[in-house]
Amino acid sequence: MTLKQFLKPDWRKIVIFILLFLIMCIFNIPFMLLGPLDVPRRIGFPFPFYMLEFRRGPRYSPAKFSFFSLILDIGLWYFISCFIIWIYDRLKKKS
Repeated sequence: MTLKQFLKPDWRKIVIFILLFLIMCIFNIPFMLLGPLDVPRRIGFPFPFYMLEFRRGPRYSPAKFSFFSLILDIGLWYFISCFIIWIYDRLKKKS
């Protein structure tokens, strides 16, 4: 199998990618809501692409969004979904 075949999208890879990406974003929500207010809240794993900081007092810190981190996060989870399908297909051929 070439790298092009490995990364070629199909419905299984896309479904697994969407599930992995959403699960990792949803699991960040409880950590965003809990904890001290001075700690920045992050969405995205392993590359946080959205950060929200709460500050007390007159200084307000707006949310920060990193497009580069979002692309890295998407690329990583898509690669992992391709790897999961590759392992599944290899195990299926052995059976």
